[in-house]
Amino acid sequence: MSWKKLWSVSVVLLIYACTGMTAVFVSGTVSGALGLQKWSASWWLAWLFVIFPLYQVLLLGFAFLFSKYQSFRARYSRLLGGLRARIGLD
Repeated sequence: MSWKKLWSVSVVLLIYACTGMTAVFVSGTVSGALGLQKWSASWWLAWLFVIFPLYQVLLLGFAFLFSKYQSFRARYSRLLGGLRARIGLD
């Protein structure tokens, strides 16, 4: 494996690591601020409608900071296009 490829993979892994750590921190902060007990139904709803979408935004934000925005944006476009076709929204 070339050094350029190894560096690129390392940056992508760093982006996912930063995004995950930030999402865990925000999740704890949001659930604490809302007074949600972990694993309750309200906690799951908050995770689904607040934390999960926020993770996607954070991922693109960290990708932008590490100059990988275009590649992550392309991955999202392919993913969403495939999901739309699979459920018949095209």
